[in-house]
Amino acid sequence: MHAVLQQMKQRGSGAIVQISSILGEFVLPFLGSYNTTKHAIEGIGENYRVELAQFGIQSLIVQPGKHSFRTTVDGTGLNPTIEKVNKATEEAMQEIYSAYGMSNMFQLK
Repeated sequence: MHAVLQQMKQRGSGAIVQISSILGEFVLPFLGSYNTTKHAIEGIGENYRVELAQFGIQSLIVQPGKHSFRTTVDGTGLNPTIEKVNKATEEAMQEIYSAYGMSNMFQLK
């Protein structure tokens, strides 16, 4: 990145695009490592935005949601796998909420 930053600074323009996740904004149980890495991307992206603005360089963060993620090498997508993970996560969260009396914890009002 340092090599391209020098070129962007010389040009007086450029953009750094980082792929994060909506989980860079909030956390889900049992995904600590994943949540942490996405929060780190959000933090460094915001830091770059502030530090590099004086050089005309933008820092952009893309946060695909679970329904927009379709990337695989063979082009088939990960929808079946994502659906299984989402279902298992939902079931695990419901068990936790029930066990600790938090059944309404994340409902929007």
